[in-house]
This record gives sequence, structure tokens and C-alpha cells, in this order.
Amino acid sequence: MKKHISSLLLFAAMASAAMFTSCKNTTPQPQEARVDTVIVIENPAYAETVSYIDAAPGKSVVIANPITYQFNVKNYNPDDDWTAECLAHTNIDALAACVFQAVIKGRLKAYDYYSEQEMSVADIKKMDKERSRKSIGQIQFEEEWFFDEKNLKFYKKVKALTWGYEAHPGTNENGFNPAFRVVFPDNDSTK
Repeated sequence: MKKHISSLLLFAAMASAAMFTSCKNTTPQPQEARVDTVIVIENPAYAETVSYIDAAPGKSVVIANPITYQFNVKNYNPDDDWTAECLAHTNIDALAACVFQAVIKGRLKAYDYYSEQEMSVADIKKMDKERSRKSIGQIQFEEEWFFDEKNLKFYKKVKALTWGYEAHPGTNENGFNPAFRVVFPDNDSTK
């Protein structure tokens, strides 16, 4: 309670100082068109600063840097119409083919999930023979999220992905084993 009251007193003092300063100054000052920092004051106890990045054509608010989440790329419940609809236009086979090919050609680097050590092309080829790509049931993404307030556009930049192979392939039992992590080169998808 004391923190809330002191925050309100601080806010009131800043507002009074701003009014006093504005009354003293008789010359109109030019207004800045862009705000680089936004302070949330609805709840002074949880006030925080918003970060921005430069992105064409203006600046974007950094929403997540990074956010890590996973999603199932297969519907393990035949009665789940919502998941079936969400995955209806998803081509995980194409994604797997592109990523595996880029790793095998040396265009992307793959890292062991547990040791975080770089894996050789031979290791990736061996894994690809031992495990069917059809048993990839989950992908974990690490992304950055940005929001361009001026143009009302939302941007996502994938930093890395990790394949999750089914722990019990051919069943409806959910469970995954991580394979390898692919880190994407630094490219700016916000432009």
C-alpha cells in the first residue's frame, strides 16, 4: 500500500512540475512526432518501459525477445476438429525437407539439443536414416516478435527451431524427444 501511495505522490509531483514549467515557458515548443519510450502508468507499482527497434518504415515495439514455444504438428486426437482445422494448411514435410537439406549442404548449422555442441553432417545423415521425418510431431520455435504501431503490422523473426520426434510413433500417445536445434542466420524479416 505504501508503495502504491508513494508512486501516486511521485506521479502527482511530476504532473505539478510539468504544469509549473509549462506555465513559465511562454514560447511554444515544437512537439516530437515519435515517442521512443512509453511508460505504463495505469498501475504505477508495475510501471515498465517499452523497447523499440528501427524497422522499415518506422519503429516497432519489441513484444518478445525471445519467446520460446512449441506446437504439435500432428493431430493426436481424431475428435479434435479445431487442431485438424489449424493444421489443414501446414506442410511440415516441406519444412523438414528444406531444413535438413540446408543442414546437409552446410548452409545451416545443427546443434545437439542436450550438449549444445555442433553436429556434423554425418551425424545428421545418420539421424535422418534412423528416424523417419514422418515421426516429427512437434517443433519448438525461438522467435522475436515486433509490433509496428504506426502501420499496425506484426512481425515475427524465427531465431531457431528444434525438432521433436514422437516418443511413441504410430500411436495417439503424446510425448516427444528433442532431436537437434537449428539456428538461423541473422536476417531481418521486419523489412
